[in-house]
Amino acid sequence: MQNDAYLETHQMNGGLTLVQVRDRYDVAIIGAGPAGSAISRQLALAGLAVLLVDKASFPRPKVCGCCLSISALSHLRALGLDDIPGTLAAVPLKRLLVAAGPGGRLSLPLQTSVSISRSALDAAMVAKAMEAEVQFCDETTACIAAADGDQGRIVELHSKEIRKSIRASIVVVADGLGGAAAAKLPALAPVVAEHSHVGTGAISHCALPFYEAGTIYMAYGEGSYLGLVRLEDGSTDLAAALDPNLLRSAGSPSAAATALIEMSGWPVPRDLHEISWKGTVALTRRRKNVAENRLFVIGDAASYVEPFTGEGIAWALESAIKLAPLVVRGARRWDASLIWHWQHIYRRTVVRRQRPTRYVAAILHNAPAAIVAANLLNAVPALIRPLVSAVHGDTTREGNHACHH
Repeated sequence: MQNDAYLETHQMNGGLTLVQVRDRYDVAIIGAGPAGSAISRQLALAGLAVLLVDKASFPRPKVCGCCLSISALSHLRALGLDDIPGTLAAVPLKRLLVAAGPGGRLSLPLQTSVSISRSALDAAMVAKAMEAEVQFCDETTACIAAADGDQGRIVELHSKEIRKSIRASIVVVADGLGGAAAAKLPALAPVVAEHSHVGTGAISHCALPFYEAGTIYMAYGEGSYLGLVRLEDGSTDLAAALDPNLLRSAGSPSAAATALIEMSGWPVPRDLHEISWKGTVALTRRRKNVAENRLFVIGDAASYVEPFTGEGIAWALESAIKLAPLVVRGARRWDASLIWHWQHIYRRTVVRRQRPTRYVAAILHNAPAAIVAANLLNAVPALIRPLVSAVHGDTTREGNHACHH
C-alpha cells in the first residue's frame, strides 16, 4: 500500500489511463456524474490542477430516466460538449405519453430532447474531463475531514490500493442523493421532504414493439409513476418514483413496476422480474447550506426534486456552469464572500427552476388532483406547451456560458 502516491491503470472506453494522486490540488471534486465531470473539465481548462473521484467503477449503471431535455442539451452546448449525444447515437424524443389507468391518456410534445443511457453519458463526460487533464480515480471513496485553515481542506481517500489524505484549496461535493462525502459537516446536512418518494430503476433487454423509440411512456397510479424509454442500444430504461406505501405493499420494485404498467393497460416486459433493480434514498431533499469555507455543493447533492423527463441532469449541468467562475476565483485567492455568492446564485437559478417540477410532483402525489389536471390539459390543449416549457426550463435564451479562461 502506497501513502505518497497512487498509481493505477484504468480502462475506460477501450483506452488505458495512468493516474497519479498527488498530495495537493487546486480543486478536489467528489462525484463523477454530469455535475462533477462538467465542472472538473471547466476548471482544468481554466488552468487549475483538478482531481475527480467517484466511488463507483466506470462505466457504471445509474438509476435515472436517461433523458436529456432541451435545457440539458443547451447546457452541454455551453460547455462545448454538444457532440456527445450525437457521438453516442442518442435517440431523439418527440412526445411524453402519460397513462393514468386504461382510460386516462395524455400526450405531451417534447422539444429537442433525447434519450441516452447514463452509463454511456457519464463515461463520455469523464473521458472529456480527462482529455482536459483532469486526474480521475474511480472505485475511490472520499470523505471531507476538516478545514485546514487558510491552506485549504483535507480530503481522505480510500480504495483497495490506497488510504491517503490530500489537501485541496477548494472542494466541490457532487456525490449525488445518497453521497456521504460531507457527512462530518453538520452545517451541510440534507433535509428530506416529508412524504418523499423513493427512486428505483432497471434496464430491460426485452424490446417490445409497443414501446417505440422517441416516446417516453409514463404509467401513473397509486400516487406513483414509472417511466419507460428506449435507449440508443435498443434496450428499455425503466425509472420510477414510488410511494413507499406502494413499494411496501407490492413487496419489490419489480412488482410495483408491474402493477403500474398493468394499471395503464400497457404490455409488461417479460424480463421485468429477472433484471437487476437499483434503488435510491428518498428523492426530494435539499441542503439548507450549499457552501462553507472552501467548499461548495452542486448537482443532486445540493437539492433534488422528483424529475420527469430529464430535468435533473439539466439542473446538475447548470449548477456546474454557474459555480465554475467562483471556484476559479476561490482557488486563486479565497474570499469568504464566495460562500454567500454561491448560496445566492444557486437559489436564484437552480432552485427557481426546480419549482415547476416540485408543483407537478405535488399534484401527482394526489390521485384526484392528477386526474383533474389531466382532464384539464385534454380539454384545453393550449395549456400543454407552457407546462412543458416551465418544467423543462428552456435556457437557450438566457445566455448561459461555460467558463473558459
